[in-house]
Formats: sequence, structure tokens, C-alpha cells
Amino acid sequence: MTYSQFVSTLTEKNSYCSAVPGKGNPSKIPGVIGLLFYFRVMQVILRAYKRSRKENYGPSQLKEDAFHIIPAIEETGAALRLGGIEHIRNTSGAVVFIGNHMSGLETILFPAIILPYKEMTYILKRSLVSYPIFGPVTSALNPITVSRSDPREDLRRVLADGNALLKKGCSIIVFPQRTRTVDFDPKQFNSLGIKLAKKSNCPIIPFAVKTNLWGIGKVVKDIGPIDPKNDVNVEFGEPFSVESRGKDEHQRVIEFIQSRLASW
Repeated sequence: MTYSQFVSTLTEKNSYCSAVPGKGNPSKIPGVIGLLFYFRVMQVILRAYKRSRKENYGPSQLKEDAFHIIPAIEETGAALRLGGIEHIRNTSGAVVFIGNHMSGLETILFPAIILPYKEMTYILKRSLVSYPIFGPVTSALNPITVSRSDPREDLRRVLADGNALLKKGCSIIVFPQRTRTVDFDPKQFNSLGIKLAKKSNCPIIPFAVKTNLWGIGKVVKDIGPIDPKNDVNVEFGEPFSVESRGKDEHQRVIEFIQSRLASW
């Protein structure tokens, strides 16, 4: 499957599902599947990094490079299921995407899904942009960076820079949790995305992810166990606007995430 074929499938069906789940499982030897997965992930990142060093690297290149994470997922034996693409395609202008954050997988995968239809960027921890190799690739989206050491300044920066980007037509992905976690805790899910959507008068598209195929490491967070029994699920919900103070809308996002996680 080529990237253009993948986008055609998303556009025609508003969804994607791995054709033959389990077909790519290369070995039952413990640890081998994980090693092969991380090898493929590094190939994706290094490919993007090399291109960024040789050409004017931007979203059009990044979305093609991000697509290569899909075979890496499927070769573990896990299925990839995407849904709700029509909500991205049929919503005009910039939006604020708000959802849960379970692993590094969604960060790599989202450009391949969203960029064919909308400009997009992330709100990221500032240190991620300075990572060797990964940093220059992430910078292709001109993300809004925050320190996480000064919440008041971070909020000011997100609202000011985010509003400016949204007015220019660039959608923003917000992970309101402080950190990636498999267990979704609404108490740790802040209202930053709601505040941004209200200030910019842009619609919200909620999303839910179940990406614990890629586990969280105990020593190094980005290097955790790979469990092919955990299929990868991503779904986008219907857009809606912030009509009042945002409390009801915040709860609506939480309920969307909870309902999808329960169904998966």
C-alpha cells in the first residue's frame, strides 16, 4: 500500500482497518517483535531526519514519512483501526483536536491521518524540539512549545500563539494530560484545549486513542514493551463549539474518550 492509496481509502471510507490482522507477526520469540518494531520506528524517524537535512522539509514531506509507521504497526501482528475521518474532512477551517495521550504512537501517526485534509501542529514540551534527530523532524510543524515549569506562562503562550495559528487556518492537537498513560483519569485531563477553542471561536473535534501496543518503559519512557495483542484504535468525534464557559464541552470530550476506550 502506498501513501496515496492509504489517503484514498480514508477519503472513500472515512476509516481504515488493517486488511489481515496478525499476518505480519514475524516471530513468537519474546522480545523479537519489539526489537523489529523499534527498528522500523527508527527507520521512520531517520528517514525523515535525513530528508530534513537535504531539502525544505515541511508538512507535505512529514505526512508521507509518518505513513511508514503503519507497516511497523501491522508487522507486529496488531491491527490498526481508524474512524471518524469524515469529521475532519467535512469541517471547514481550523479546529482544536482534543484527546487522550497513551503512547508515542499517536504523535508519529497523526500527521499521516490529518495533514491530507488540514494543516496541523502540536502543543509540545519544549525539550522535545531539541532532541537529537527527532527535534528537527518535529520542528517541521512549527509546534507551540511549553516549559511545563511555569503553568501561567504556558497558558499565556498557548492561548496567544495558538489563537494566531488557528486564525491562519492551522489546526492544533492538544493532549491535556500531563503525561502519557494507559489508564485514562479525567482528573488529570485539563481544560487547556477548551480554553483555546473558546478564545479562537474554533470548533473542537474530540478524539480517543488506544495505542498501548507501544508500552511505556519503566526506565526510559519511550522504550517500553511491545504487545501485539493490543490493537491500535483511533477515532475522531463530531465537531462542536464552546457555547458557554466550557464546562459542559470539557465533560463531552471526557465522555467521548471514556466511551471509546470502553468499547475497545
